[in-house]
Amino acid sequence: MDTITMDTLMHSLTLHQGALSTRARWRYNLQAVAARLKIMIPALVAHKPRRRALSKLDLEAIPYPDSALARSAVEAMETASSAALFHHCYRTYIWGSLLQQLDEQQCDAEILFVSAMLHDLGLTEQHHGCCHSGQCFTWDGVYAAKPVLAKTEPARAERISQAILHHLNINVPGEVHGWEAHYLQAGASLDVTGQRNTELPAALRTQVLQEHPRLQLKQELQQWVDREAALHPDSRFAAMKRLGFKGVIRKAPFAG
Repeated sequence: MDTITMDTLMHSLTLHQGALSTRARWRYNLQAVAARLKIMIPALVAHKPRRRALSKLDLEAIPYPDSALARSAVEAMETASSAALFHHCYRTYIWGSLLQQLDEQQCDAEILFVSAMLHDLGLTEQHHGCCHSGQCFTWDGVYAAKPVLAKTEPARAERISQAILHHLNINVPGEVHGWEAHYLQAGASLDVTGQRNTELPAALRTQVLQEHPRLQLKQELQQWVDREAALHPDSRFAAMKRLGFKGVIRKAPFAG
């Protein structure tokens, strides 16, 4: 999706508090179909990682911020979510950080970590639907995260909020929306659909899954797709459900 189209889509989502207009829905659907083809035929579209970048991949090099903001984000998600979703948030951060290493890109570790921990806060019993003016669980999550985000400067809180709101988009250009938003989307997409999964060494993926087990995440996410589509019928999850997103989740290259 080019920058103009992406900006137009996000403008529409902002105007409608997460609901897709008819025009935006068509754009989103086209991009979702293209993304699904990439997942189905990865050999045709995946770029080959550079040997030098692969040699630098290091789980131990991933920073885990220990600021008051980071601790508060972990507590907020751990308190509200299931164990499966909580581990998904950690894996989202790890996958995003590894892809960042692979791409040899720079980003703010605290913003990426907090965004990853909070990105699905709206998919919890406590917070789903809590933003009454919102039409998407990402708006619920940002609304529920206000007490956490109050622990940092407004500009950083806004970057985290925007990353959370963007993470359901099919593409999130780092040059436009920030590399933290880009790798939040990339990490979450890898964990849910398997996109870019094969670019990471198998041994590394196995180690991450051992430390943060999936705990039947696929089943739980499919249930949330149904609940979100019912509560917010014009949301991005609802659009993806109509395009067979639950099947994409089931077929992701992970057990459970």
